[in-house]
Formats: sequence, C-alpha cells, structure tokens
Amino acid sequence: MKKKQLLCLVLALLFLIPLTGVSLADQTVYEKPASDDMQEKAAIEQAKTTICEHFIDMQAILDASTAEASFGYLDTERKAPIWLVEFRNPDAYYGSYFVSLSRKGELISYSAPYSMPYGPDDNELTGVTYATPGAYDISEREAIRQAKSGLTEIGDYKTRMDRLTEKAYFLYGQRYNNGDEPVWLIYFYQDEVLQQKTLLAYDGTYIDTVPADKQFERTSRTEDGLGEDFFKLNFTRMTLQQKADFTKTWQPKVNEYLKDHPYFANRNDLFYLATRHTYGLPKEDELSQEEATEIARQAIIAEGANPSTIEKRPISYTFDITNAEQPLWKLLIYPAELAVKEDFLRDDNRFSYQVVINAKDGTIIGTYDNVNSQDFDGWNF
Repeated sequence: MKKKQLLCLVLALLFLIPLTGVSLADQTVYEKPASDDMQEKAAIEQAKTTICEHFIDMQAILDASTAEASFGYLDTERKAPIWLVEFRNPDAYYGSYFVSLSRKGELISYSAPYSMPYGPDDNELTGVTYATPGAYDISEREAIRQAKSGLTEIGDYKTRMDRLTEKAYFLYGQRYNNGDEPVWLIYFYQDEVLQQKTLLAYDGTYIDTVPADKQFERTSRTEDGLGEDFFKLNFTRMTLQQKADFTKTWQPKVNEYLKDHPYFANRNDLFYLATRHTYGLPKEDELSQEEATEIARQAIIAEGANPSTIEKRPISYTFDITNAEQPLWKLLIYPAELAVKEDFLRDDNRFSYQVVINAKDGTIIGTYDNVNSQDFDGWNF
C-alpha cells in the first residue's frame, strides 16, 4: 500500500468519516504548512511527547521507530488541514503509533498499534455500556482476585496489597474486543487515590494493566481462534458442492469452538453466520438449479430489473437444508455486467437482489433488494 493511501485509510478510521462515492485517495489533499502553521519537526516532537505521556515506557520505542509526518486536508470540503504523525516500529508486526494534530498543534487523537484511537478527553470508560456477568463470565470477586494476583508482579504492590481498595466494572465497549466480548475493568486505589488499572477478559484472561495516568495499549484478548483457513474462505463464490462441504467441515468445528468462546457469536462474521445454516444439494424430486434460476429472474424483473440484461447478471447459488422438510433455494443476483458505464448506472441494472424459493414446489418465499438496505443477516445466506 502506498504511503498516501495508508495515511488516508488511517485518517478515515480515526475520524469515522463517510466514504460513500469517494475513494480514499481522492479525499486527501496534501500540501505544505503555511509559515504560521506548526512545522514538521515540531509536529513530530509534539506527537512523541503525546505518546510518551499516555503510554508506558515509550521513549526508547519511539527513538527506535521511523517517524513520518503528513500535512493536508482530509475531506473534499477542505475545512482545515491537519498533521498526521506515524511512528513505525522496526518490528513490523508490532505496528505503528499515530497522533493527529490540528494545524496549530492542538491534539485531535492518538493511538497504539491495532487499537482504537483516543481523543484528547477520552479515557477507558468513554463510550462503554455496563453489563451484568452471566453464566460464562467470572464473578466480580474472582475478577478482583485475579487482577490482584497480577499486580504482585509489577512493582511494590506486593508489600502494600492490604492497603489497596478496588472497584470493578463489567462492560462492553467498541474499544474492547471490537465490542464483541465484555471485559472486566478493575481500578485499584490507595487512600482513595487511583493507582492502577487492570483489564481482564470475561473469563479472567489477562489483557493489560497500566498506572492510573496511562492508557491501555492492549484492549483485546489474543487468541488463535479458528485459524486463518476459516476466514480466508469466500463463501459467496463457492459452488453448491463446496457449500455443502463447508457445512460438513466448519459447522461442527464452530459449534465446538462456541463451547469455550460463547461471545464468538456476537462478531456477526460472514462465516460464523454461514455455519448457522446447513447446506446441501437438491434431490431429484426438488427444483433444479436451472428451474430456480428462471423463477428468480422473473421475480426480479417483476421488481424492476431490466429484462434485456437479465442474463448478464452473475448469480451466487445456495441450497439451504437447515429445515430438511422445507429446503430452500437462495439466489443472490448481482448487478448486470455491462460494457457501457451509462447502462450500468441505470437503476434497473445496478441493484442486487436475493430471491428465496421453496425447493419443493417453486413458491417464492421472498424477493429482497439492496436498495432498501436489507438486514445483513440472511442477505448472503
């Protein structure tokens, strides 16, 4: 990825700006700072100070990192240019620290590798939702016990543990595990003054601990999960046989994984959703793929699709036998592939449709289009 594309992508993530209709590269305009703007050297130094102020033991890491500063406008309205400073560690796996500043040097955001950025007034409780521990979660008492156990290994807490008081919060937050899993946040006080903060996963797995005046760098539990093979599959491009094989391979694996990872279901991942259905092949007394195709094409023509380009639309086929008594054909019909751009832009050519058909008798269960932003669940499956 080119430098400008990378920086633009990071900026988009930092500020969560809408990108519809405009490419990332088109949105960012780089320029030289004016004489009364903060200059590059000062921006890098201020960014370095910011990272050292908010994270633990950063000076040596930043001194060993490559600093790159970019100045420019983020969006096409060009309201105000900003500085984006990246500190790239020699160990590429470890990732980069980022700081964004206004043209005059006011702090906009800062972030550690692979974590959400903090705004100037953000802390570990910004944007969280409090929850009640359930059957899968350790208790508050156990969370505090495990957090205290971890504190004995970092400094002199071991000799004054009986002088600490604690407060535990069980919460969800987009910063923590992408909002998919809850975490335990435990505060430790001495004489009513906050001394240390510890973050644990819902099951007590250690994530991070920092002094009261620092921010967490690690905010998600580290695990291998189901492995890369699961997530690199392209479900919508599989054949019917491949989808049937997918069910046989991955449905039992995911079911077993869920026993020890109950919050995995919250991720709403494409392939997790795919394993919630059972796929197979049509029997002789059930609708054939060709018959299902003709029914689906007529259905979307009735919804406004262009009949003259109907055969130029790619189709992804799924045969759903989750309910063995009512097998379903699910056809995802993509926009027409046309050589003339103006033809493609016409509404009757450019929308996608899903058609669900009763494979026993050919009855249409439903016809859905992406014009009305159909719910993600079921659109692909």
